[in-house]
Amino acid sequence: MKSKKKSPSADLETLIPILLGIWRRFHKISGPPDKLQTLEFESVLAAITKLQSKFADGKTLIGVDYFADRELLGAYLLYQWVIHYQEGLSLIGELPNPPKRVLDVCSGPAPFAFAALRHGAEEVIATDQNLTALTLGAEICGRYGLPLAIRPWNCIKERLTIEGKFDLIIVGHCLD
Repeated sequence: MKSKKKSPSADLETLIPILLGIWRRFHKISGPPDKLQTLEFESVLAAITKLQSKFADGKTLIGVDYFADRELLGAYLLYQWVIHYQEGLSLIGELPNPPKRVLDVCSGPAPFAFAALRHGAEEVIATDQNLTALTLGAEICGRYGLPLAIRPWNCIKERLTIEGKFDLIIVGHCLD
């Protein structure tokens, strides 16, 4: 049974300037706070196309750290992050009760973790092999006023050392 609690709004009016600001700082460029300039738009579009082709070519991405490519990580922030965040808001909204303690496995820059925090989760731990992606996710959460714990973890090579019980374990990027 779906929770009677109303799902939080996506609040993209607040998030898009945060994402653009983080993207610009990450790439060490300046520009307007609310939109991409023409050359920026073209470079992001090219990187999105490159990233989408990685998902569409049928090859497995298991163990591949595609976030190590700064252009791909930047493109993810401005395109896939928003989509995954909205998917997370919707899916977590289907739970009968908001989760209190959440683990986001292979989180990348943490859009699903952010959605859990927006739904009122008290503790969210995001794990990924790419510390830069995790740090950007934590920065997004922090600029929005939400706490995110991050743990670098290579799920293929290492055992998970986080203990305790979780109300929700998110594996959104594991299924890509």
